[in-house]
Amino acid sequence: CGSQPNLQRQVIGDMLRDWDKRYPGRIETMFSAMQNVVPSHLADVELFDFKGINHGSEVVNGGDLAFDREEIPMQPAGWQPEEEDAQFDELRLNVVEVK
Repeated sequence: CGSQPNLQRQVIGDMLRDWDKRYPGRIETMFSAMQNVVPSHLADVELFDFKGINHGSEVVNGGDLAFDREEIPMQPAGWQPEEEDAQFDELRLNVVEVK
């Protein structure tokens, strides 16, 4: 290690370049993930109370949000109906209850 201090950096650089060739977008995904870290990802008991988590508990402040329900809007942001869409409103079937 002491005689070749930058050898490990070169190996990591080669690995990243190889990944970029074989799996385009992987490096961007890794760095994007590094920007979306919450305290529970770090496994640091000073930052997050792991012992206080109970099965089925509500959303935990500072916890992972990956499996939380996401509110999905009915229409995409910025969506505006076109004039052609108005004619289909009359033909739309509104399902109230499915049994």
